[in-house]
Amino acid sequence: HDHKVIVLTGGPCGGKSSALERLKVSLNGEGYNVLTVPEASTFLQSNGAVFPGFQICKRNELLLYEINLLQLLLDFERAMLRIASLSNKKSVIICDRGAVDIRAYVPEEMWGELLSASNTTMEALTNRYDFVVHLVTAADGAEQHYTTVNNSIRTETPEEARILDKKTLDAWNDHPKRIIASNGDG
Repeated sequence: HDHKVIVLTGGPCGGKSSALERLKVSLNGEGYNVLTVPEASTFLQSNGAVFPGFQICKRNELLLYEINLLQLLLDFERAMLRIASLSNKKSVIICDRGAVDIRAYVPEEMWGELLSASNTTMEALTNRYDFVVHLVTAADGAEQHYTTVNNSIRTETPEEARILDKKTLDAWNDHPKRIIASNGDG
């Protein structure tokens, strides 16, 4: 079946959710079957899961949370891929964040442990996506638009958002088809 998987990534308040909606409307208008994968961490936290934080005393809880987050995300993606295969139209699956994003939210030494516990590799996760669009956080170049008001899960300061944006950008370094949408002029 003919389908493409696009991941929208970037730091907090980069416009991922807004871009996803605009892309969905545009691609539907061009005749594509469009399916979307929600941001798994927001899904978890909006439904009662508590992010354990980064304190060393919570290391095991963080690892378990992230393993389950990855599995949920992969399950969401697999379900949408199977459903896309039922359509007679070309399909586009747009993911609000992808599996590699998790790397930005765990200590680097935990990433390998998470991959091992999930029986996967960085290459396998990266190869799940045809295109990666990194939307730079508003905290970097459009500070006046950075807000936490429109997302109850978003708690990062602008400085923390810039750090997470850089970590997310670095996490996707190996993807061959990555576009970076900055907040510059034009």
